[in-house]
Amino acid sequence: MELIGYFCAMTQTLEKRVEKLEHKLAELTTHFVGRQPRKKDWKRTFGLSRGDDGFREMMSLGRQYRQGAGGPEQNSPALAARMVSLFQNEHA
Repeated sequence: MELIGYFCAMTQTLEKRVEKLEHKLAELTTHFVGRQPRKKDWKRTFGLSRGDDGFREMMSLGRQYRQGAGGPEQNSPALAARMVSLFQNEHA
């Protein structure tokens, strides 16, 4: 008889848990029903750096770094430091 009681208790526990999950799912679903889809990020940010001298310099330095004579490992630490500095200023 203990086994039957165990299964009854487990069934009730599972039913309560499923009921809570169903309520939470309904709550989350209603939260998203009225939302409009978000526009693509690249469309909103495309061209923001146009005409920005700092961005232009950062791109030029990156190109120099990639096209370095002996590869990236041969480039000067000063060039890498300048690139990092520009990047940090752009995202500050």
